Amino acid sequence: MRDSKRKARREATDAIFREWWSEDLRGLRKYFFQEFVPSHRPILINQGKTLKSIDDIFKSDKEPDNKPDNGAKVRQLCFFFDRVGWLAAAGLIDPDDVLGPMQHSMRRVWWAVERFILEDRSDKGGHPDPIYHMGFEWLFKHSSDPDHHHALLLERQLHGFLTEEDVKTLRAALDSVEAEFKKQL
Repeated sequence: MRDSKRKARREATDAIFREWWSEDLRGLRKYFFQEFVPSHRPILINQGKTLKSIDDIFKSDKEPDNKPDNGAKVRQLCFFFDRVGWLAAAGLIDPDDVLGPMQHSMRRVWWAVERFILEDRSDKGGHPDPIYHMGFEWLFKHSSDPDHHHALLLERQLHGFLTEEDVKTLRAALDSVEAEFKKQL
């Protein structure tokens, strides 16, 4: 039984990695940082919109070939992190295994959309959904624990590649980049 659980966990982790490195998710990340954060997020804030109502604003951005429009892109990225969070919280994947390559992006996405998610959870959003993106929030909070700092995860995953000094330097750099991103929001 133990081997089958370990195998299932490995397969689920592999599926998450394949999806993370896919062209689709790479495009969603590019959209998020190059378009959503600088252009679309301020519009949502100014109009008092939430993630669930984002399509009301960006309907005209529908792309050809049935690709998601810009509103759906940000929700799709959030749903990916929500699914990863639920899988990790349920013990079906190890969050530290999957966060290595994605933690820096996941944390920035959370900071940029947290206010919209919390609004969608509340009565103010029109249709309250108290658990909306709770898996995503769980994943963010897990990554906020000092024992799960991104630099430490990378040290463990890269098996001796990083020296203790490298980890200190990386930790300081990551903290600085995160602080700068939060200031820009």
